[in-house]
Amino acid sequence: MKPADEVIGAVHAEQVGATFQQVPIAVVVNVVNAGITATIVAASAPTKLAPLWFGAVTLVSIGRWLLWRRYQRATPKVQNVRTWGILVALGSLLAGLSWGLGGAVLLPVIPGLGQTFFILVIGGMCAGAVVLNVPHLPTLLAFLLSASLPVAFRLLATGSMADTALAAMIIVFAVALSLAGAYLSRF
Repeated sequence: MKPADEVIGAVHAEQVGATFQQVPIAVVVNVVNAGITATIVAASAPTKLAPLWFGAVTLVSIGRWLLWRRYQRATPKVQNVRTWGILVALGSLLAGLSWGLGGAVLLPVIPGLGQTFFILVIGGMCAGAVVLNVPHLPTLLAFLLSASLPVAFRLLATGSMADTALAAMIIVFAVALSLAGAYLSRF
């Protein structure tokens, strides 16, 4: 192995490790924010979807926490860094999908102010994902795009001018955060 390859491998291992270090924060934030959001949705719309959605977010979060524990106990981590990178990104993807698909399913049954609340929470979760996952760009993009794009596409599907404008702004937000994350990740 060339010295340059060793350096690249070591940098990648540090990126994955730094991202795994943030998983407990992401897990807690996901469960707490989903709990608050599900409570607001359940209070504003008579549907059983909110508790089901909260259960899905919680299950994904438990899976991510278990993965984090497994990573903490693994030795050597550098040897399997590619696999760990894929797994941390997959966990992030599933967390993002729980928000994005959950939003796409729940938005139609939530009154206007509740929809605004849900979309703002997802936007905040996406911004937080940049901070937590910036060391490993695939993990960042997995959450960011899977959390934002399903909601944007759902809004586009309604065809109303306001929903189309909001969908366009969500897409611009996702692209801007993706570009900022890519730039910051290079550091």
